[in-house]
Amino acid sequence: MTPKELMRPRYKVVVDFPFSPWQVGDIVTPNENGAVEYDYMHLVPSRYPDCFAPLDWYSERNLESLIVTDIRTGHIMEATRQDLANGYVITEETHWNKWPLSGFLPATEAEYLAYKNQVR
Repeated sequence: MTPKELMRPRYKVVVDFPFSPWQVGDIVTPNENGAVEYDYMHLVPSRYPDCFAPLDWYSERNLESLIVTDIRTGHIMEATRQDLANGYVITEETHWNKWPLSGFLPATEAEYLAYKNQVR
């Protein structure tokens, strides 16, 4: 998954509403126009905050690990599945401190390859 794909807005369905094709807890990803389309439905989740809760880019991901870039320093490190689940990065590189994932962005492919070469 590319950083651009990871940064696309996603929403979690938080209530059941009439004629909804989704269940509470489903995650929907709008298209480029910000809409979610399903058969007869054309919804813009951002217009219905009572039905759709916005998710952070790292929330509820099923990734084993992810290379992230620290916004403050530009330092690249690996975030584990546990980090993604907890919303914090805790590694030796962060001196075992908890840093919120909101301070990180997914690394680009070039940054990822440079990181992998550096780790070897």
